[in-house]
Amino acid sequence: MIVSAKEKIILAGFILSGILTLTSCGSQKRETVPNLTEIEEAVEYTGETEVEDEAAVFETTEAIFEAAETEAEISAEEDRIDTDDVHDSAEAFLTDLDIHPLYAAFLRNEISVPNPYMAGSELSFFDDRMYSQEEHTFESATKCFSLVDVNNDGISELVFKIYESPDELMYILGVQGDRLICYDVYETHTSHMAFGIYDNGIVTWGQNYDGDEDIYYSFDSEGKPYELIHFVREDTASDSDLFYDYYYLDGDETTKCILQSNEEYKNLISPYEGEEPEWFSCRSFADMPKE
Repeated sequence: MIVSAKEKIILAGFILSGILTLTSCGSQKRETVPNLTEIEEAVEYTGETEVEDEAAVFETTEAIFEAAETEAEISAEEDRIDTDDVHDSAEAFLTDLDIHPLYAAFLRNEISVPNPYMAGSELSFFDDRMYSQEEHTFESATKCFSLVDVNNDGISELVFKIYESPDELMYILGVQGDRLICYDVYETHTSHMAFGIYDNGIVTWGQNYDGDEDIYYSFDSEGKPYELIHFVREDTASDSDLFYDYYYLDGDETTKCILQSNEEYKNLISPYEGEEPEWFSCRSFADMPKE
């Protein structure tokens, strides 16, 4: 039996419909399967009843199958994201983690910790409430935490984060003796400042509202922060292609070193960079306070 070019296209449409039905995993919202009218329109021509150019037929058919493969990839990605969301929302308990009792107490809002930068002030799990009442920020904040060894003693510290872009707070808390103390506080309410922490315990901070800066920090055995390397660009309006003009080490600004290239900058920061640490959503734990 001789199959016309148009029939080949329609047959490809039936195959595509079957493929997309399988890859959609029962979703009723996705409406990307072309109907037969759309398929027939793909092979419309002026006054003729058959497609004469076989190459055009195969090109159209190939395009349909490529669309099916793309739809399958999108569906697989959506399924993966949905699975992650379900896992993230599953109720767990802080006791399921290898976490210091003082960290667990802070995350349950049972204790607060002295603010090292403001005498008489305490930092707590619900600090977003103060900001939302006084400054109307963090009104729908997300909270998470991570366990990272920031002073290279083999014991993890607690990194607690409250964020609702561009507003962000990050506390690094540790245990000294039998006391919970705050090693450092990072705060921003603008997109011109940013900070973060690597899984190797090194913290980064940068800003571009007054020149440009990029700083890498570490901590000593007592939890005191200190600079490792500090990059500066003073005149951001210049035509220079360099990311930064100079850098200095260990917080000593008297030992400035002029940067020669961006490649030099990348080589300098490479030893300090790590991976993103594992973050735990506070909403995932049944024994943590809810908003």
